[in-house]
Amino acid sequence: MTTPVQLPMCDVGEERSARAWLRRYLAAQPDLFDLRGELARWDAAAEEGRGALRLMSADTLTDFVADRVDTVKVSSSGTSRSVLLPSRLAKALLRTAGAGFRECTGVVRWPIVRPDGTIAANRGYDPATRLVVAPVEDVKPVPDRPTGDDVSAALAALGRLFGAFPYAAPSDYAATLGMYLGPLLRHFLPAKTRSPLHLVTATGPGSGKSYLSAEGLEVLYGARRLSADQSTRELGKTIIAALEKKADTGVIAFDNFATGGRITGAQWARWITEPVISGRVIGTGRTPEIPNDYVWTVNGNQIRVGEDMARRTVVISLASDADDPSQVAHSFDFLEELNGRRGEVLWSLLVLVRNWTAAPAESRTVRAVQLGQFSAWMTAVASILDAAGVEGFNEDRAERMAQMDEQAADYSRFYATVRDLLGGGWLRAAQITRVPVLQDLIPRVEGSEDARIGHRALGRRVLRPQVGRVYGGMKIEERWDNHSKSWVYRVVLIAARRIANAARRVADRVGVVTAAVRMRAAARPERPARTWPQVRGDAERRRQAARGVRVEGDQFARAAAALDGLGPSTA
Repeated sequence: MTTPVQLPMCDVGEERSARAWLRRYLAAQPDLFDLRGELARWDAAAEEGRGALRLMSADTLTDFVADRVDTVKVSSSGTSRSVLLPSRLAKALLRTAGAGFRECTGVVRWPIVRPDGTIAANRGYDPATRLVVAPVEDVKPVPDRPTGDDVSAALAALGRLFGAFPYAAPSDYAATLGMYLGPLLRHFLPAKTRSPLHLVTATGPGSGKSYLSAEGLEVLYGARRLSADQSTRELGKTIIAALEKKADTGVIAFDNFATGGRITGAQWARWITEPVISGRVIGTGRTPEIPNDYVWTVNGNQIRVGEDMARRTVVISLASDADDPSQVAHSFDFLEELNGRRGEVLWSLLVLVRNWTAAPAESRTVRAVQLGQFSAWMTAVASILDAAGVEGFNEDRAERMAQMDEQAADYSRFYATVRDLLGGGWLRAAQITRVPVLQDLIPRVEGSEDARIGHRALGRRVLRPQVGRVYGGMKIEERWDNHSKSWVYRVVLIAARRIANAARRVADRVGVVTAAVRMRAAARPERPARTWPQVRGDAERRRQAARGVRVEGDQFARAAAALDGLGPSTA
C-alpha cells in the first residue's frame, strides 16, 4: 500500500495572498518559463519524445496546478474544501511580467556555442543563452582545449562526407563547411549578426546541390525546405506560416530554383537582412514576428544574382565533368552516412569552433572579412577555418561575384558600348535608344528581355536608378539641359575622371603659387633708373672685389705714419 503524496496547500479564498504564493511556487518549477512574455511549459513527452515548449492557457494552468497543489477554500467556520484554481486567478497567473520566471527564447535541437565560446551540449535549460537545449542525438563531449589530433580527426570526418562533391574550386569546399557552421554560431555572435545567403549552383542536374544545401542541413539542423516555384509575395506568406509551425529549425532552404533564374529584388534582400521576419499568416488575421537568425540557402542550376543580392550572397559552385553526374558511382550514400554519423559530424564541427574560441578573445587570430552587415559572420567563419588549416574561404570572392552578378555584367557591357559608339559626351536618352545595337544591350528586368525600351523608360527606369553607381570602372551621370529641356546623361570612366581631377588639382596649385609670386614681385619697391656708365662702373667694381680686397692709396700713407710713431722695438 503506497502512502499518498502530501501536496502543499494554498487557500485561494484570499486572492492576493494566494496569487503571491502561487507565483513563487510556479516560478520555482523547472519546466515553466517566460517565453517572450507568455507562460510556457516544457513538455518532455511531446513530439515523440523530442520535447516541445507549450504555451499555457487558463485551463492548462488550472490542470497543472491541480496536479501539484491542493487549492482549498476555508469557510468562516474554519473548515476547508478542495477547489479548482479560480478562472480569474488562473488568468492573472498567466501574466509573467515581474513574476520571477526564467526567461526563455526558444528551443534548439543541436548543441550550441555560447557567447563566451564554450559549448552547451547537455539537455535542459541553458541560462547563458536562455534556451532549452534538446539535441535530437547526443554528442560526445567536446574538449575544452582541442589538441592537434582532435582537429585532424574532425577534418578527416568532415572531409569524408563533404569532400566528395564536385566542387569547382577549393574555396567552394571551405564555403560548404562555413555554411554548416552557421547554425552553431547563431548564439555565439552578437544578436544582430546575419548570415549571408548561401547559393549552391551547379552546371547541371544530379551534382548533389540538394544534398548539400537542403537535405544535409535538414538532417543536422532541421531545415525548413520550401519550393521557390511561386511568386515572391506568396513565398513570403509561405515562409511565415512554415516558421510559425517549426520555429526550432536552424535553416531555411529553397530547393531547386528555376534553371538559369536570377535571385534579385527588394523582398529577397529584406529576408536576408532584416532582424525580424513578419507577415500575415494565410487564412488568419495574425501577423507574428519571428527573429531572423536562420541560415538561408538556395540551390539550382546556372543561377545568377542581381542588384544588391550580389553583396549578400556566398556562392558554392559544383561542376561535374560527367555527362550525367547522378550516375557517378560513390563509395557511400551521403544521406545514409550523414544520418548514421550525425553526432560525429556535429562533434567535428564543434571541435573546429572550440579550437578557435578556446583562446582568449583578445589573443585569437582573426582574419577580418568585410561584407557589410555580414562582416561579423564572415570574419568568425574565416577565422575558425584558418585556425583549423582549411584554406580558400572567400579568397576568390571578387572573381566569383563578377561571374555571378548578371546585372553588373549587363551594365558594364552597355556603358562600354555607349562610349565606343557615341563617345563620353552628354547624350539624350533618345539618342541612345535610336541605336539598334544599344537597344539590344539595354539592361532589362527579368521577364521583359524582348520588350523594346523607349527613351523615357531608359531614363527613368534604367539610367536614373544607377546614377553614381560604378560598373566595370564606369558610372552614369545626369544633369538637366536647359537648351533641350530634358535630362541628359553621360558615361564616365572612373580612372580617367580621377586623372583629370588630379591634373585639375595640380593646375589649381600651380595657379596659386604663380599668383603668390606675382603678388610678391608687385610688392617690391622699384629701383631708380640708372645710366649705362653707372651700370658699367658697378660691374667693374664687382669684378675687382672678386679678385681680393681693394685698398685705396692714401690708406697706405696713413698706415706708414702710424708705424713710425711707435718707436724702436723693445723685444
